[in-house]
Amino acid sequence: MPSFLRNLRTTSFEPQLSDTVRRAEENDPSLMEIDLSNKNIGDAGAASIAHALRANHTVTSLNLSKTKIGFEGAVSIAKALKENNTVQRLYLDENDIGDDGVAVLSYLLRMNNTITELYLRKNGIGWEGVQHIAEALQKNNSLRTLFLPANDIGDEGACIIIDALRGNQSVKSMNLWANNIGSRGRSCIRDAVKEKEALKILG
Repeated sequence: MPSFLRNLRTTSFEPQLSDTVRRAEENDPSLMEIDLSNKNIGDAGAASIAHALRANHTVTSLNLSKTKIGFEGAVSIAKALKENNTVQRLYLDENDIGDDGVAVLSYLLRMNNTITELYLRKNGIGWEGVQHIAEALQKNNSLRTLFLPANDIGDEGACIIIDALRGNQSVKSMNLWANNIGSRGRSCIRDAVKEKEALKILG
């Protein structure tokens, strides 16, 4: 039995979830979306899923929101998507990725030209994490939607990421709602929207 399937035995996966991972490993053409949201798979489960996606070429959407993924899970996903070139939408809302996990995902964005939508709502991300994302946006030309609501980036983080958008031509939609953004941050957002009419920012 492949090691990634053996790992599933220790992560309390329901049978249908392990079947989803198996289908991804086997490149089942009918499997285009994986939605494991609200399943407590943790970092071990994320590692198993990541293993299956490395050579997969059918899945275009991966939803691991609210699955108790932390830094290690983020590392596994980033490594897998470095090799995968079909996943376009990545949902990681309401996990515990934090600034360190975002740093890893940001490194992925520097090299990945497939992901168009990234959702990181409520992940304990501060301005340091946003700094990593901002640096990635200077090199990435595929990401169109970036959702970061309910984190804690503050004015500093808002202005950092807005400044990065000046050199990025792909991002068209960004959500910074509920991030403790004050008057200085909102001023940065208003200026960016004035400069780029096609850019939509909620924050």
